Amino acid sequence: MFIGLKLKYSISIFLLISVTFFYSSCVSKKKYLSSQTEVEDLKDKNESLQLELSLSKSQIIEQEINREKLERDIEILKTNMIQQLEKKQQKLIAKEEKLNELEDIIFKLNTQVQQIKSAVSTQLQNYQEDDVMLSVKDGKLYISLSEKLLFKSGSYKLDPTGAEVVALMSSVLINYPDISITIEGNTDNVGSEISNWDLSVLRATSIIHVMTLNKISPSCLNASGKGSFSPVSTNDTEEGRAKNRRTEIIISPNLQDFFEILNEQTK
Repeated sequence: MFIGLKLKYSISIFLLISVTFFYSSCVSKKKYLSSQTEVEDLKDKNESLQLELSLSKSQIIEQEINREKLERDIEILKTNMIQQLEKKQQKLIAKEEKLNELEDIIFKLNTQVQQIKSAVSTQLQNYQEDDVMLSVKDGKLYISLSEKLLFKSGSYKLDPTGAEVVALMSSVLINYPDISITIEGNTDNVGSEISNWDLSVLRATSIIHVMTLNKISPSCLNASGKGSFSPVSTNDTEEGRAKNRRTEIIISPNLQDFFEILNEQTK
């Protein structure tokens, strides 16, 4: 009987140990499987992180390349802008120099015209103011001489007084060989238009003839006849017609240098 009890006890102990081992084995296997799953998850996450890291590095490299390219483009742009500004500044300086040259030329020409006006006025100071009128307009000197100072009515031959007046003017103008001199004849409207036109031209050429005799170069002389078509007063009164019967000596300075510089400005 004692042996039977002992055997039962031994069997019970064995069964308990077996169950405990089996249970322990099951728990360990579950933990192992769970650990393996976690390891796989970690591997996947690591691979994902590695991929993200690789992409980030690529993006950083690409951004760096773009940054360097942008910096080069900015430098090129700055260089081009500086060069363009320098060119514009040089052009502005050149234009300013040309403008200063033009101003100097205009000043000299105006000074020359004023000098001629003053000298002619001095030479003709003994003649009545109504017979001799001097004015400067648009950079030109206009010397207006009445008919009675130069010609008899209807004639184109200079009177002795008229020849003297032309000689006195010539003594001034001969000192300015570069000027252009236009002699412009004008009449009133009495008579036919053609005859008045002819008379105005003939009076201009008569004055030119006397000027050439006084050593004025023919190359700077121009004859012009306006007839009755350029009046300065009314032709309805004798006083007005007398003002219209006049000869104008128009003195123009030499503008060649002025136009040369002006043409350079427009190129």
